[in-house]
Amino acid sequence: MANQPSLFDQNNENPEALTHSNQTSETVELGDQDKDIAQHLEYAYVNYAYSVVNDRALPSVTDGLKPVQRKIIYAMHELGITPLGNQKKCARIVGDTLGKYHPHGDAPTYEALVRLSQEFVMRYQLIVGIGNFGSRDGDSAGAMRYTESRLSEYSNLLLPDINQNTVDFIPNYDGSETEPKYLPARLPFILLNGASGIAVGMATNIPPHNLTEISKAAIAILKGKIKDSDSIEVKIKKLMEHVQGPDFPVHAQIISSPEEIEKVYRTGTGSIKLRAKWTIEQLARGQWRMIITELPYEVSAANILAKLNKLTDPKVPDGKKEFTAKQKQLKQISNDLIDAARDESGKEYAVRLIIEPKNSKVDPNALIAFLLKQTDLDTSYSVNMTMIGYDSRAVRKNLYDVLSEWCQFRFDHASRRTQYRYDQISHRIHILEGRLIVHLNIDAVIKVIREADDPDKELMAAFGLTEVQAKDILEIRLRQLARMEGIKIEKELNESKELQAYLRNLLDDRDSMVSLIVDEINADIKKYGDVRRTTIEHGQIYESIAPVQQDDQIAIVLSKNGWLRKKSGHELELSSLSFKDGDSLHTSLNTTTLTPVIAFDTTGRAITVPTSEISSFRGDGTPIASLITVQPGAKVAHFISSPVTSLALFSNDAGYAFISKIENIVSKQKAGRAFYKIQDDEQLLAPVILKPTDTHVAVYSTEGKFAVIPLDQFKELPGGRGVVSLKVGTPNKVGTIFALNLQDTIIVEGEGKLGKQYAERIKGEALQSFVTDRAKKGKVLPYKFEVAKLSVLELENNG
Repeated sequence: MANQPSLFDQNNENPEALTHSNQTSETVELGDQDKDIAQHLEYAYVNYAYSVVNDRALPSVTDGLKPVQRKIIYAMHELGITPLGNQKKCARIVGDTLGKYHPHGDAPTYEALVRLSQEFVMRYQLIVGIGNFGSRDGDSAGAMRYTESRLSEYSNLLLPDINQNTVDFIPNYDGSETEPKYLPARLPFILLNGASGIAVGMATNIPPHNLTEISKAAIAILKGKIKDSDSIEVKIKKLMEHVQGPDFPVHAQIISSPEEIEKVYRTGTGSIKLRAKWTIEQLARGQWRMIITELPYEVSAANILAKLNKLTDPKVPDGKKEFTAKQKQLKQISNDLIDAARDESGKEYAVRLIIEPKNSKVDPNALIAFLLKQTDLDTSYSVNMTMIGYDSRAVRKNLYDVLSEWCQFRFDHASRRTQYRYDQISHRIHILEGRLIVHLNIDAVIKVIREADDPDKELMAAFGLTEVQAKDILEIRLRQLARMEGIKIEKELNESKELQAYLRNLLDDRDSMVSLIVDEINADIKKYGDVRRTTIEHGQIYESIAPVQQDDQIAIVLSKNGWLRKKSGHELELSSLSFKDGDSLHTSLNTTTLTPVIAFDTTGRAITVPTSEISSFRGDGTPIASLITVQPGAKVAHFISSPVTSLALFSNDAGYAFISKIENIVSKQKAGRAFYKIQDDEQLLAPVILKPTDTHVAVYSTEGKFAVIPLDQFKELPGGRGVVSLKVGTPNKVGTIFALNLQDTIIVEGEGKLGKQYAERIKGEALQSFVTDRAKKGKVLPYKFEVAKLSVLELENNG
C-alpha cells in the first residue's frame, strides 16, 4: 500500500504534467483556441484538485491534522494560550488564524475549532472549550464572540520543541509570516484522533484509537520487532498484539470479529460494526424497562427517538395514497412492543434512553432485536485510511504503513532536535573556552582592551581567540571575570562537553536515538495514557422478530397498460373486471402472500414483483412501473407465480428451452436480473411450471409440426438460452409448448371450413407416436382443420 501510485504528487512542480488516469489513445482534433481552453481547464482543475487534497480535506500522517486544524493550534500557541494559561475569546483566535495563516471563511474555521474541542468527537481533545460548544444531539455551538478556549494538555504532545528546528517552516499566504509545514507530534495523532474528509476523487474516514495501544505498537516498530521482510499479514498480526481495534470517544462496543478488524487494518478500508450498550431494569410486579446507557459513535439520542417516532407514526410516501405494507407491518410491530420512549440524558447521565415495553409479557430479546434492526443502536463505521503521507502523496495506507511512516517522521524530528541542541551546546562550549582563556590572562586582557584602537583584532591576535569569542569578551561584565566565576566557567564547560558527547553519540548511533525516542514515548504513555472507552466484544446475534406472515391466498390482475390490483382469495370473476379506457386484461393469476410473483420483460429479464405493495381492487391499482424497473423499450411479456423450490421450463419461439428453479429468478433488485438470452426477432414464450408428474414436453410449431420430447433431455440451468427443443426453419416459430405425462390427454382445437369448430383428442398410442428426441422436426398433426389451440387434459380429469 505504501508504494501505491498517487493521483497528486506534491513534489511535482509542473501541474500540467499531472494527467488523468483514464486517458485513451483516441486522438481528438482541436483548433488552436480549443487547445488553449482545454489546456487551461486541465491546468485549473488539477490545481484545484491538488489544493483540495493537500491543503484542505486530508490529514497528514505526520501530525494527524488537516491544514486548518494545524493553523488554529499554531495560532493559539503563538498567542500564548497554553494549557495552564488563560483562555481567550474564540473570535480572537479565529481572527488571528484568518489574518496570519488561513485567509478563508470565519464560519468553517470556527467550526474546525469547535470540532477540536468536542469530547464526543475527539478521542483526545486538543482544545478546551469554555461555553456552549454544541452537543451530541446535533446542537450547534454558540457564536464565537461568546465562547472561549485554550489549548488542552494533549496539545503539548503536538508542539514540543517546535522552536528547535524540528520541522520546516514555510511562508504564509502573503509571505509576511512563517508557519510550520506540520507540527512535531510526539505521538501518532493520525490514529489517536482519526479524521474524516472528502477531497476530489478521494475521501478519508480514519477511526480514533487508544493512546496506550497505538504508542506500544509504534514502539514495537521502532525496536525492530516487526521487520520489513515480514508479510503484511504477519505485520498486522504482530501489531494487533498491541492494538485491539479502534477506540472511539464514546463508551459503546465494537462487535466486529478479530478477523474483520484485521482485514480493515490490512487493507486500510472496510467497516467496523458498532453497537450501543443497555441494561434491562427489573421493576415491581414483574414489570421491566430497557435503559440504553451508551450509543455508537456519531449516533445521538435524538436520532434514535426520531427513528422510533417514524416507525410508530409513519408518513404516506410521496406519490402514494396509503402506507406501504412494510410501513404498516413495522407500525404494528413497534406498537406491540413499545409503550413509550424518552430521553433522560443530562448532567448526571451522558446517555440515558428509557424504552418501556407494551407490557411485561414482551420478550426483552425481541424488543432488543427490533431496535437493533430498525434504529442506529447497531451501526457500522466505514473505514478509509487515506491520508497525506510523509512523502506528501495522498494514498490509502494499512496500519503498518501508517505507523512505520510516522516512526520515520518521529526519528527525523528527534534527529533534527538533537542536531539543533548539539549546535547550540557546541556554540556555548566555544564561548566558554574563550572566557576561560581570558580568565587566566585577565590583567593582559584588560590592558589590551584599555589601550587598543581595535580591541577585537588585538584580542584575537594576542590570545588566539576567534571573532565570536572576542565579541563575547567585549560584551560581558567585569564581575563575570572574578575568581569565583572562573570556577563556574570550568564546571559549566565540563558539563557542556559531556552533553555534547552524549548528543554526538545520539546523532552517530541509531540505536541510541531509537532508545531515546522509546523512552519519551513510554513517558508519554505514563502521563497521558488511559484505558479503552469502546469495549471489543463478540456481538450477540438476536433473533429476528419479524411477524410470522400468513400464507394467505390472493388473486392478482395485470392490465395491458401496466396496472396491478390484488384481492384476497382465489375467487375472481374476470367478466366483472373493469379497466380504464383503452386498457384491458393482460394476465390474472392466483397465488399466495408468501409465493414470489415474477414478471418477465421482452428482453428476457426476470423481475420479482413486491406483491405487498400492490393496492387492492378499491382503486385503479398500482402502476407496475412504480414497483419494478423495466428496461427502456421493453414491456412486461409474462407473469408467473410459484414456490421458490419448484421447477419451470423456459423457452423461446426459436425452439430453445431449458429448466430452472424459481429461486434462480427471484431477485431483490428493482430491475431484476438478466435471465433468458433473447436474440433479435425472438420472443420469450410463457414459462411452464412443472409438476412432479410431468415426464415429457409437448412442442407445436407454426408450420403444424408436433413433437413430444422426454423431459430429461432438457438441461437444468441457472439462466441462459438452453438447448434446441424442436427444430424449426425460417420463418417458422414454436407457437406452443407445455409439459405433460404420457397418461394425459391432449386437446386439439381448431376451425375448419365454413367456420366449423373442431376439438380432437390425442392419447394413448396416438400420443406415443409423437414421442421423439429433442432437436427433431416433429410430425404433422393428422387433421384437416386449422389448429388454433393445444392444451393438456391432465390424468385426473381424463374421465
